[in-house]
Amino acid sequence: MSRSRNLELTFKKEDEILLEKALECYNSYDDFGADFFIRGAIKIDKKNPKAYVIRGLLEMETMFFEAAIENYNIAIQYSHNYPEMKASAYYYRGMAHFEMDDNYDAILDLIKAVDIYPNVPYGFYQCGRVRWLTGDEHGVISYFDKAIELDPMDPFAYYYRTLVNVNSGEDEDAIEDLNKFLELLHEGSYIINKEIGDSVGTSYFVEGVVKWQSGYYLESIEEFSKAIESDNNMIISYFARASSYEKLGNIEKAEEDRKKASNLVSKRYMQVE
Repeated sequence: MSRSRNLELTFKKEDEILLEKALECYNSYDDFGADFFIRGAIKIDKKNPKAYVIRGLLEMETMFFEAAIENYNIAIQYSHNYPEMKASAYYYRGMAHFEMDDNYDAILDLIKAVDIYPNVPYGFYQCGRVRWLTGDEHGVISYFDKAIELDPMDPFAYYYRTLVNVNSGEDEDAIEDLNKFLELLHEGSYIINKEIGDSVGTSYFVEGVVKWQSGYYLESIEEFSKAIESDNNMIISYFARASSYEKLGNIEKAEEDRKKASNLVSKRYMQVE
């Protein structure tokens, strides 16, 4: 270790050093190690909000959402002088409420998070996503707009904005957003499924996206068609298949699919499970 590194460590509080180690363990899936360092940090300073935020994350990983919320409550109580940490506590508490189907409190917490710390695109994205999935669509597009403004390379903000635009009858904007979503996706199906659902129709949709990315537009049509057969109310599949038809120069088929999508604009048919 260099002298400069040693000097840096001497100016850090001991509990902060332990919490850095806890985060390293958490990111390495070493939950036992993370918990060990969190306990050590709390013994030194029981009012450090970061300790309770990290402990809340551990609880959420094991599906103990009520325990997670208790930790985020403590973090909020001790984070008066740490707006970024308070925003994180509200954000994660909102996601814990969402996992428990407590949608009202989830939305309130996520809105508080972005109000306190408005520079994180993922906060706006999740606020919009949770509101959309719970049927609270009034003004929801503004959250995806802000998420894209802060991070124009996030494909899933475009995905959900596609759904909002279709629901509003803004087909041209929906087409533009869907194409951007397809162009930006570079991750595997696990990441895609995590964001938009894991139904049979979604699995076929994911395969269609992979084919589309590789330029295999005919094969992508086959996969999007399977997605539609599995769930013919999955509007995003119609729009994606229309994009593939358009790439192949079949404008008539593309317009036909977009018309079908427009006919399914009812909100209850558009939520991704």
